[in-house]
Amino acid sequence: MGTVVDEKTERAVTAYESLMYAAEAVSKLLGEQLDSLGLTESQLRALEWLVKLGPMSLRDG
Repeated sequence: MGTVVDEKTERAVTAYESLMYAAEAVSKLLGEQLDSLGLTESQLRALEWLVKLGPMSLRDG
């Protein structure tokens, strides 16, 4: 039994699928780059915060 889906919903699902494929591709490329640098995603995030906020002590957190 087929389900009737309106055109707007079909476009939204197609766009979502495309975005998910793109996100997976970017994640794979990022992972490869981080591996070559010996970093994890968590370490990259920590470095991003250091750049954004500067050095912080444990009391600042």
